[in-house]
Amino acid sequence: FKQEVVDGVLNMPNVVTKEYFPEIVGYVDSWCPQFQYYGTEQQRAKYVDQREKWWYGCISPRMPYPTLHTEDFMISPRLTGWMQAEYDIVGQIFWAVNIYCKYNGSNYEPIEDYYEGDAVRFPNVNGDGYLFYPGGQYGLSTPVASIRLESMRDGIEEYELLYEMKERIKSIGAEIDYEGADGSDVIDFIKGSNYNGAMITGNSQTFAESREMLLKMSEAMQSPAEMLMLSYKETEEGKVVADIFLRDGYELKYNDEAISRVKTVSGGKIYTVIKDLVTEEDGRFAISYECNGKTYGFETYIKYHVSLIEGEKIASGITANTVTPVVTLVDGATLDPELPATVVKVDVPASGKKDKQMINVTNELIAKISADDTEGVRIMIYVEDDVTIPLSVKAKNLSGATFEMVTCELKQGLNIVSVGFGEFVFKSKVANFILQFGTEKNEPAKTVYITQFYLYQK
Repeated sequence: FKQEVVDGVLNMPNVVTKEYFPEIVGYVDSWCPQFQYYGTEQQRAKYVDQREKWWYGCISPRMPYPTLHTEDFMISPRLTGWMQAEYDIVGQIFWAVNIYCKYNGSNYEPIEDYYEGDAVRFPNVNGDGYLFYPGGQYGLSTPVASIRLESMRDGIEEYELLYEMKERIKSIGAEIDYEGADGSDVIDFIKGSNYNGAMITGNSQTFAESREMLLKMSEAMQSPAEMLMLSYKETEEGKVVADIFLRDGYELKYNDEAISRVKTVSGGKIYTVIKDLVTEEDGRFAISYECNGKTYGFETYIKYHVSLIEGEKIASGITANTVTPVVTLVDGATLDPELPATVVKVDVPASGKKDKQMINVTNELIAKISADDTEGVRIMIYVEDDVTIPLSVKAKNLSGATFEMVTCELKQGLNIVSVGFGEFVFKSKVANFILQFGTEKNEPAKTVYITQFYLYQK
């Protein structure tokens, strides 16, 4: 027993509540950053090679990132379960769940009657440190769970469904030799517009629709026909392509019609569904099949079609912010034969010691974004040189408030930058988009090529 204790202590994982910090990498088994540090693919890549993935929320972050604060919407703690399933995060840390006190600016003061008087417990982050309430004054010998805790519990149950689906996708993918099936893109399809990276961008209605789809797809997965979406991709041309597996003896239909693209594999078939969002006005996306006298499947509506902006219409909307770009139209084929005939070359001059490197996007793009029916925009940016360029896309409203929409890194070749609009952006009052290149002041000059804008509209 003594040796078991010693071995247990020596093999105890070292989980550090901090974002990735290169100087101590060799001493950390698992990083446990706050929610916002899983916001981009580049940030998430830092936590791939570790023992387990953990994260947490505390006083920070605040909306639009997930929180357990009483000021936040109830889908916020619930969606942490969905994000954990998508990003393979296994644990969430809580520093305390029963701090029945009020913070006075320097320390915590006990509260005699927790249910009367001021609801403030900590300025602007009420709920931090407690997920239960005392039950004694109601004659209970146990604490009372908060609605936030119940919401998080529901999210954990949905995590279990999403986790099982990812594992089944991997298992079936290996069985039929289907490459690249890890389930992340399928969860991305199911989640819809509920979150972008680690930012909450949905509402109770969008969440209810995604949850219904998850339940329907889980039911179909567990039927004898084992229907399973293996992949879901959005192409550069504004199309969606879904590969769906079904066991032999059953027939899959798309929008009540037979599917022509079918590949026979071991034990079943792969049905490929292609929907063109540029040319098709009807957003219906319904998958169904009959099994033992019952209809299985799901139905959703891709609630947008795609409008394309390119060439001169892009060039006319690129204007100065902290730096003044030089904008010209060039032949895309001279860069890459796959690019459009005309692309917009943007020479971004170096920024000074006092300014970051930012340019504006205005005109027709902003007019379309500000329309009530716009769900998001996809910016296609080509980089000719073998460099890495940090990019931050921001939206500024007419009141002057600026919201960071997405951060990413541009690499050599064609980059797809997807921006979704949450309610917090006040998109009906967008004054302009801001493209910030680099993260610091004194940035060197850069050249990028903007090939297209795809606008996703209801």
